[in-house]
Amino acid sequence: MVLVLGMFRAYMLKDGWFFQDDYEMLTFASSTPLDIAHLLEPDNGHLMPGTRLVYIAVSSAGWLNWPLAAAIAVALQVTAALAALAMLLTLFGARWWVLAPLAVYLTSAITAQAAVWWISAVNQTPVQIAFFGAVAFWVQYLRNRAWTALLGTVLCLAFGLLFFQKILLVIPVLIWLLLAYFTEGSLGARLRSAVRTYWPSAVVVGLLAGGYLLYFLVAVPDTTPSVVNQEWWPTFRTMFFDAFAAGIVGGPNGWRPTPGGAWADASAAQLVWAWLVLTAVVLASVVLHRRAGRAWVMLLGYYMTLAAVISLTMSSVLGSEIALAYRLQTDGVCAAALALALAFLPLRGARASNVLLARRDGRAYARPLRVAALALVVIVCINGLGNWIWFARNFHDGNDGQAFVTNLRLAEKRLGRLELADAGLPASVRRSFSSKDNLSDLAPVLLPRAEFPTSSNRLALVTARGVVYQALMAPVARETARPKGGCGWRVESGESLTVRLTAPVSGPHWIRLGYLGNGPGSARVQFGAQSEMIELENGLHSGFVRVDGDFDEVSLEVAGQGVAICLDTLQAGFLRRGTKL
Repeated sequence: MVLVLGMFRAYMLKDGWFFQDDYEMLTFASSTPLDIAHLLEPDNGHLMPGTRLVYIAVSSAGWLNWPLAAAIAVALQVTAALAALAMLLTLFGARWWVLAPLAVYLTSAITAQAAVWWISAVNQTPVQIAFFGAVAFWVQYLRNRAWTALLGTVLCLAFGLLFFQKILLVIPVLIWLLLAYFTEGSLGARLRSAVRTYWPSAVVVGLLAGGYLLYFLVAVPDTTPSVVNQEWWPTFRTMFFDAFAAGIVGGPNGWRPTPGGAWADASAAQLVWAWLVLTAVVLASVVLHRRAGRAWVMLLGYYMTLAAVISLTMSSVLGSEIALAYRLQTDGVCAAALALALAFLPLRGARASNVLLARRDGRAYARPLRVAALALVVIVCINGLGNWIWFARNFHDGNDGQAFVTNLRLAEKRLGRLELADAGLPASVRRSFSSKDNLSDLAPVLLPRAEFPTSSNRLALVTARGVVYQALMAPVARETARPKGGCGWRVESGESLTVRLTAPVSGPHWIRLGYLGNGPGSARVQFGAQSEMIELENGLHSGFVRVDGDFDEVSLEVAGQGVAICLDTLQAGFLRRGTKL
């Protein structure tokens, strides 16, 4: 199953490409010295030195090395699958039914977005690895209180913290496993027994989590909410009752296309089916097994906590519908797989384990129940894989970033040094809610040899498909009182000229100077209270100058030994495409 998963994920990623956040992360990795400050640089409310290290490795392995990036993503996902299997075997032993929750985890479409979008794969797959590893080591520690098992738990948590702070949500799961399965009696008795027996774990895990949270709150800006958040219930309802319910039973069987693939868009019929299945599974577990309900309490509590985190960090800005994006709850599938196993299988070594209730004539129903359970698992997994493929195709079809950057790269190789007018990036390359949304911001990765001058005689434009064109002018104002004759205005070295425009110009524009020069020189172009230098060249040229502010006339002062120009045209306006370069 793990081998098939690896081949399936590799096939899904072979036609993939970097998307949005990846470009900014790669630019930062390639343009910033590698040191502790680099690794600990916060990013969009996250602290992820492990993720930055992976981006450094890929950025240093050649230009936008997608095969390497995809291989890393597949390796992480296979490792997570092995960690899930190891956790199930550790907790429940080598029995065939551990493969049921493993299969649900491997095929759930809830994991799709975080697998095909590379930054999510690098951020969130290690959290899944750490989740499974921490639970496996923790249960071993609860059985025999071995320091090696406690150390393994702490190392798994520390590994997860290198990539995403969300791994802290597994700590309540560990506490629940201790109280629900490895202590007995009333709640007070359980708490006293836990503290008396397992106090070293509270010290070690508490120091790790407390130290991390303290540093996180100090180092990462804007992480403390300034107002009481009102989005918890809508977020929880959307995330758990809609997105999770539809996805965990193989759905959602409907997607709403959005940047970054699609959001879950389950129909009313799909949600009814999902909750019928979930209700049947929960009822079957509690009817057939003693203490099965504890597993579902853990899952519900996990999603309530997860919804609180999402409502504080994202829903307050983007609304509760952001919870339909499955990349925000991939770790929820880990909790669901664990809950499913805890509800039906006995936890080895536990003091209060799940117990199969002996019922009269139970043997007569055992075989039909097993067949029905197996059939349900097969249906859920097949449907999950179908939704997985559906999502991946949506994601790849909506990602035109590869065409954009490939065309740019080919143009740079063909034309050499490019002088480009800075422009906005297409949606597949521009990171959401980032100030770095222009081509020049990502130039170290996209166009390492390009320049973005404020004045140029060879200005070019880049389209949303990455195709390079000669820049022309779409004027909103032009020169007035041009002298008659072929030369227009003749301006020699040391002389200045002021030209009034046909209309005032306000805001960011470009000025185009159509001139004939007799040699290399320079000119100062004055517009309003601002000025800009432009290099003059021999021959007929269109010189472009980036301008801003309010002005209705332009002054020109030529400098250079024996330099003279004939100024034929002076326009102010916006750039438009000319011939393809």
